[in-house]
Amino acid sequence: MLESCGVVAKNGDEPLCHMSVFSAISPWTEAIMFWSATKLSPRRNVRITSVDFNPCILLDIPPEHIAECQTPPSFVDKPDTAFDLTVSYSGIEHDGLGRYGDPINPNGDVSAMREMWLVTRPGGVLLLAVPCSGAGAQPKTTLPIWGNKMIQVLQNRKYGAERYIRLLVGWEVAGFVIDGMDVIKQKPHESKMATIARMLECSQRKESQPLLILRKLENMTFNDVMLEGNWSVDKATFFEEEYQMSINKNNLTCY
Repeated sequence: MLESCGVVAKNGDEPLCHMSVFSAISPWTEAIMFWSATKLSPRRNVRITSVDFNPCILLDIPPEHIAECQTPPSFVDKPDTAFDLTVSYSGIEHDGLGRYGDPINPNGDVSAMREMWLVTRPGGVLLLAVPCSGAGAQPKTTLPIWGNKMIQVLQNRKYGAERYIRLLVGWEVAGFVIDGMDVIKQKPHESKMATIARMLECSQRKESQPLLILRKLENMTFNDVMLEGNWSVDKATFFEEEYQMSINKNNLTCY
């Protein structure tokens, strides 16, 4: 986690690590991040920003103890926002479904990924976890909500391989975590789809919500992300076929 923090504070004395957490109802993720960062590197200056569609509710916590708690419109346009590390665990699969008072948008999860891309520094890290449908259960997509295995009304999405690919526009896959402890790296010369296929193979056995380790591409602009993220039936079909080719290979293994 600390490897993503390369910014130096203005005083020149302590490294500054600016992290963010997207879509968290309670601050358990923030607490783990803060404890880990200060425990592993006590001199590191850590700043964590919580971002959610709804305003923060602080019970028995003095406001001066909270660095930042913001809604997306309040910071996305800030030119000085550049997080070293962004975390979204079990969050964006709800975006756009109205469960938490957010506007209905079938592609709200894609919009959330673009927001996180905008505010993560080039080369910065995103830790992303969403529920997946598991290997061998990928849908043949015919609806404009490409790649969703299932949408539970006012609940959440479950993701297929092709939908993962759409989420990951503008990011490279460094690896994934299974069962909370097994870190599996992307293999040399392995395509993004092949890595996702291996992750789904692992998930079918152990984990319904694996953690992806992503790094923001440094050579892409936001216009590039928007252009590549435009979806169509042909593009969806292409990635569905690529996934099927990946899982049909005899050498597809979790590790």
